[in-house]
Amino acid sequence: MALGNSNAQAQSRGKNKPVIVKRRKEVVAGKSLFTGTISPISETGHLKACTNPALTPSLHIFHDGVGPDRYLPGTKIYTRRRVNDAFTLADGFYAVDDGRGGKGSIEIVNGALNGGAQRC
Repeated sequence: MALGNSNAQAQSRGKNKPVIVKRRKEVVAGKSLFTGTISPISETGHLKACTNPALTPSLHIFHDGVGPDRYLPGTKIYTRRRVNDAFTLADGFYAVDDGRGGKGSIEIVNGALNGGAQRC
């Protein structure tokens, strides 16, 4: 009779093969994502991002656009470097900074970019 040395319980903690394969695919696909920085805008619209110089990027994001500072319609934006809809950004308006002094705004609907980025 074993006194608690059984390894049977250790194998039942989400380590089955389909879960491992799914997570690995998310991580591998996430390596091709571009990075960026954005800040949430409390008021809706493009003008808030352009008129308030105190907005500083506060969120580090990952997106599947065509370049590091290119936000096109339909671009998925994630909060982690994993391609999974559970990690998409919340709906709303955000101020973007392209890293070269350019500012603009984007609108997120259902985790994807609605329209394109509007530059200031």
